[in-house]
Amino acid sequence: MNGCILFAAVISAAANPAAAEVIAVGFKFKCPMSGCTTELQAETKEELMTQGMAHAKTHGMAALSPDMMAKVQAAIKQT
Repeated sequence: MNGCILFAAVISAAANPAAAEVIAVGFKFKCPMSGCTTELQAETKEELMTQGMAHAKTHGMAALSPDMMAKVQAAIKQT
């Protein structure tokens, strides 16, 4: 990308914050496991849950208990 065009895009986003929100991620998640610093982001809850299930495997979980699912649901925030 041309430097002038990039600069213009940055200035445009600064002048019009609503335009910058168009590219914002839809949902975010911070792992509720003690000591884990993993944060995930996705455009949809479904994508976020897919990422979250893959991450759960790093904690040795093949499936989530109802208690852990409640913690996961509570940790999902819309951006």
